[in-house]
Amino acid sequence: MTNTLSAPTEVAIEVTKNCNLKCVQCFSWNSRFSDDEVLSFIELKSLGQKLSEMKVFSVVFSGGEPFLRENFLELCDFYSKLDIDVGFSTNGTFLDDEACRKVVQFNLGRGLQISLDGSCEEIHDRIRGKGSFKKVIQGIRNLVKYGVNPSLATTVLTYNINDIENVINLASFEQCRHVHIIFLMPAGNALNRGYENLNPNDEQIDNLITLLEKLKNKFKGILSIDWGNSSHTPPYPEFNAEGFSTIDKLFAGCPAGKTKILIDAFGNVYSCDILRTKDMCAGNIKHHSFEKIWTESTILKTFRDRTPDKIKGKCSKCKYLNACVGGCPAYSVIDGYDIFHGDTSCKRNYF
Repeated sequence: MTNTLSAPTEVAIEVTKNCNLKCVQCFSWNSRFSDDEVLSFIELKSLGQKLSEMKVFSVVFSGGEPFLRENFLELCDFYSKLDIDVGFSTNGTFLDDEACRKVVQFNLGRGLQISLDGSCEEIHDRIRGKGSFKKVIQGIRNLVKYGVNPSLATTVLTYNINDIENVINLASFEQCRHVHIIFLMPAGNALNRGYENLNPNDEQIDNLITLLEKLKNKFKGILSIDWGNSSHTPPYPEFNAEGFSTIDKLFAGCPAGKTKILIDAFGNVYSCDILRTKDMCAGNIKHHSFEKIWTESTILKTFRDRTPDKIKGKCSKCKYLNACVGGCPAYSVIDGYDIFHGDTSCKRNYF
């Protein structure tokens, strides 16, 4: 039985390395500084046609800040017309009246996600840059004026962990439809700025998750809220490993290289948007077709071999191994292990 899908279900594409902000937690910060040529508009359109032929379900555009790419929304429209579900993330500072009209014109509202890391200027601007809070709030209001209720993304830091409830209240007040809570990863600018100082401790995170559960119920039917599994709490306490089929075991756990893939602004293909070192690069679409890279890359095959029976460390003894498959491989690599070592950030013991 093959452990490779004929195509990824989701492809993340960075359309530019440029950004107008310098966020303290930006995990793509280090990859911005390159002399390589970014993919041309023609190359991006050609890529879209190939992904459509391969029957890729969805594409998520990002950057840098994607609105700094000329004709960005036209590119989104091109992909949409290829019958690909299109989403994109933005810092929200370029959502002026014209941009919002195009979002509606190209029917891109449902896939749009805006970053908001504080409920006020003091907090948001400390994280993302002076003047950014006013711009993003105006951008949200411009969208709502045109009938688009956007989704927000908030990264949890020591700077804002006590402000998360206020962010959610603000999101509801500004008629947003969803808030996605993101936990900090030890990569990019977060490492440059001191990850240990930026990342809340386990007790703070656990208390926040308890609060989020309450807020999710409070805003039910008004605003949806979701968050990552930073606490490594099993989603199904009644889990039984015997219930996992062969297919389940092949594609459970981290989707990197199995169902999801990243193409950066320069055409490099990676399993994971955190692991962007040379040895983790699967190839470059300027030199080889994406289909060839997807099906033949050695590093992608390695990620697909990351099945429960290959996991090392304490995770190999965990009763939830078949569901979690060793957690996030990026944490292990960052801590000096290989991708088959169990997630070093997990402090739970489910034996």
